[in-house]
Amino acid sequence: MRKSSIYKDKKRGDFVYQTRTYVGSTNGKKRKIQKRLGKNLKPNEILLMKDEWDKFWDLQEKQISTKNPFKKPNFTIKQVVDFWIEDCVKKCDVGELSNSTLRFNKDNINLFISWYDSEYDTTKLIQNVLTSHLEEYKRYRQTLKYQGKRLSNNTISINLRSLRTFFKWCVKKRYIDETPFTEDIMIPKYTPRGTENVPMGMDFQRIYNFTEESLEFVPIPKTKTKLVPTRYKGKKMKEVEITLPQKWDFWNDNEWFRYVVWCLLNTGCRIQEILNLEWNKGDNSTDYRKSFSYVRKDLKTLCIFSKGTYGEIPIPQQMRDIIIRLSKLKKKNQFVFQNPTTDLPYQKSHFNKMFRRFMEELGLGGNGYTPHSLRHSYVIDLLNKGVRITDISKILRHSSIRTTYDIYGKHIDTDRLEDIMGKIGK
Repeated sequence: MRKSSIYKDKKRGDFVYQTRTYVGSTNGKKRKIQKRLGKNLKPNEILLMKDEWDKFWDLQEKQISTKNPFKKPNFTIKQVVDFWIEDCVKKCDVGELSNSTLRFNKDNINLFISWYDSEYDTTKLIQNVLTSHLEEYKRYRQTLKYQGKRLSNNTISINLRSLRTFFKWCVKKRYIDETPFTEDIMIPKYTPRGTENVPMGMDFQRIYNFTEESLEFVPIPKTKTKLVPTRYKGKKMKEVEITLPQKWDFWNDNEWFRYVVWCLLNTGCRIQEILNLEWNKGDNSTDYRKSFSYVRKDLKTLCIFSKGTYGEIPIPQQMRDIIIRLSKLKKKNQFVFQNPTTDLPYQKSHFNKMFRRFMEELGLGGNGYTPHSLRHSYVIDLLNKGVRITDISKILRHSSIRTTYDIYGKHIDTDRLEDIMGKIGK
């Protein structure tokens, strides 16, 4: 329905019809149209003339195009992709897009560009990308093998969703009239990761006990003496004491890594929430568009905003001892786990690499355990100890208890449910 109005010009005393239209536009924006209707018009005459002018401009727009007639200059698909990534970076800077979404967008569109360049050529105009091309790309991803295995439906779903977002953006920015990513392109259903690759029972206890025992452990390095030539000429030798490399050096020499693992085991937080943990309420903590996490001044509570939800988590005593110890050593550090080289949080990729080695040295390397697996282990351990799933949902800061139940509902003890059912009516 056309947006238009009629107002009375106070200076001249006549009625003016006004609307906005793309007809005659040269910059891609609607231009304002005004038509003077005369003076001394009755209310029914004003409505009738407004209806007539609305129909006139509707007909004018229909004759030239059903869409905006203004079109941007033609760009190649590679150029438009660069524009999109640049726009995503700007949105990320102002908090309208998360860092993880930005990374997904970059990675997935680059996968498509790499394939399209090999099959068709990215110097082609964006208008030349067809639905059939996208269908072909989907089939390519479905048949592709990585390390001997085909890509999961979740991976392909993420690939295609980013692609769909890109073409929607192209339509919005008027690089194309219609998206080639039509409803005919079926996106595989994304299924949340289950708990198959989660340390439970003895495996979880092994990780927990080993980490706990390591918190106060001070390793005694093994040394040996070695004969080395002296700097002076001749055959004189001298004995030098050298430290022998040991299996657990990576663990013993990285106190921060042990502490982060311990925090994950005792809070159920996501890895990035712990790595980015700050000592004070930062500038982003009032902006609910960017994720943040910080420790309150009393060192008793974690305040976290992540994935659209905010939550306050009491710090358990076994973790609080570590936080108190680190607070005495923080000096001017902004982050609880701050890399002294960069004065920034430790990188997630660096942590993941060390975690894989940790699992291998514990003899759990072939189970596919990841840092996020510890979040699932935390929940399952609480369920086994009789903690209500509603309380667990609050700790995890899920937007809905349905999310918690969908992931962990199958781990609820059915024997306890029978006891609860027996209390009805009593």
